[in-house]
Amino acid sequence: QRDVARLQVALAASEASRSEFEARLTSAGIQELRGQAAAAELSSSREMAVAEAMRAHAEVAEERTSVNAAASAAKAAHAEVMTLRAELGNALEAHAEASTLRAKLGEAQEAELNMARAAAQRAADHGQQHGELREALVEA
Repeated sequence: QRDVARLQVALAASEASRSEFEARLTSAGIQELRGQAAAAELSSSREMAVAEAMRAHAEVAEERTSVNAAASAAKAAHAEVMTLRAELGNALEAHAEASTLRAKLGEAQEAELNMARAAAQRAADHGQQHGELREALVEA
């Protein structure tokens, strides 16, 4: 009877140990499932972070392209401004030359007019002298 009681105690202890082991095993399974869920969440977060980084990289590349295009347009506009500035300088120089030529032409026309007036005056004087000589000849 003692042996039976000892065996019953041992059996009860074994049952308790087995129940405790099953509880630990269940707890370990739950912990493993939690770990797997955390790993899956971490992997998902990592994938989202990688996707976000790739999107940001694409945006930066697009901005860089846009900035380069704007810089090229600015260089082209600057070159056009410089060309227009040079053309304006040429036009102003031509205008100044035209003004100088106009002034010289005015002076030449005035000199020519003065010469024509002087010639007309000489012709008139000559005509008057001719008339006076004719009168004198007629009187003589």
